[in-house]
Amino acid sequence: MFISLFPPISIPCSGLSDRFKASQLRVRHPGYSDDNNLLLIFCPSDGPPDAPGVQHSIVHTSCAIVADNRFDGWLSRTRDPLADRVQSAPSDLLPVAEYYYHLPLQYPVISDTPNLSALYPIVPSFRQWKFPPLGFLPAPWREATIAPLSDNTIYSNCRLTSSVLVTETAHVIPAGEKEWFTANSMDTIGTNTVQGEAVIDTEGNTLRLRQDAHTLWDRMHYSIVPKLKLLSAEGGEQGRGEGEWVWTTHVTKGLSELHDTYHNRMLHPLKGVRREYLFARFAWDLFPMVQGFLQRGVERRLVVRGVEGARFYSSEACRIFTEGQGTNRSTSPSKRKRRDESTAASQVDCDGRSFDSGIAVYSSDSSGAEGTKSKGESDRESAIRDKTEHSRYMRKRRRENETFERRLQEEYDNAAGRKDRCIDDDHIGRGRQRILRSYCRR
Repeated sequence: MFISLFPPISIPCSGLSDRFKASQLRVRHPGYSDDNNLLLIFCPSDGPPDAPGVQHSIVHTSCAIVADNRFDGWLSRTRDPLADRVQSAPSDLLPVAEYYYHLPLQYPVISDTPNLSALYPIVPSFRQWKFPPLGFLPAPWREATIAPLSDNTIYSNCRLTSSVLVTETAHVIPAGEKEWFTANSMDTIGTNTVQGEAVIDTEGNTLRLRQDAHTLWDRMHYSIVPKLKLLSAEGGEQGRGEGEWVWTTHVTKGLSELHDTYHNRMLHPLKGVRREYLFARFAWDLFPMVQGFLQRGVERRLVVRGVEGARFYSSEACRIFTEGQGTNRSTSPSKRKRRDESTAASQVDCDGRSFDSGIAVYSSDSSGAEGTKSKGESDRESAIRDKTEHSRYMRKRRRENETFERRLQEEYDNAAGRKDRCIDDDHIGRGRQRILRSYCRR
């Protein structure tokens, strides 16, 4: 009897999808001139190829987060906030075009020139962003279903692919953002019983993903967002605007294979995962998109943690804020080393950055059961190894912190404006209060 052989696995074309080659959805800041006010750029992942766009709620929520949680803003097609205002439901498709994001301010003059009254501040990075009050989350994020974790069942299959091969536990809010996590009191959300060094490992901040899906998420190739699942009407047709919000993947890169494989895929039930953590993760995915706006070589009006009110920051200070965005890695050196050994070749994204938002705990049993070594045992062994490496790691972090502050202080000293003393709590988010001598103007 002969052995049957199968042809090689066909690899889809990995080039740019046609929908991304000539179209982008752009959002501008109305307080700056059009030659330097491009705030956000979105890949038009949604809609048919001949009429691509992005779900309205994704664009609006992104703009609101960057504008310091101003969810009362709106989009328009022109600089005039009262003309050509976008009147769309959160689930509607926003077509490819250029938009302005406006806030409800006073507009004494409407013209094609920058309106100083519209010069609202933005947040320069995730670590400077403050999590909004829980009641201010947009409706889709509040309404998307998350079932409670009612028992001790451990789900070992991937929440995206349902695969049980090489799955691992991924953090929602990256492990490298533990200081941000505690500074924003995220550990007080829900029934979190984990404290201390492992505070970010709470069950509500973890979900199971296959290794490749985890890597793509860490490299910000897709985000997890709520999208409207339309209810079926009689005759098999879908109702218009009637449905339920479900957790879905939204691809943000232009590779056709990525789009065809992962875009708009509903996730398996996210039992026990906190919606607040998913919202914070969406913000973490978003802020690297602001780098272009901050690197235009002009001063920007920013909101910074620990500094009262909004202030203007020079182009060099803005550039410093963008350093390290999206490169947060696990706070555990040994866990990071183990992950690097297995995925070193695949952990670099298209911009040369590397990421790791979670801990790698593999499931080697194809039947769906956990491996012989539990997550708790692996974590205890990791803690023992981490203890010997922690001091060296913390010294490195302190040196990086001191270098950052020295460079920022030099920039302040060289800036024009009145002398002022600004209370600042460490621009890379370590939460220690400092008083800086700075030159800044409101």
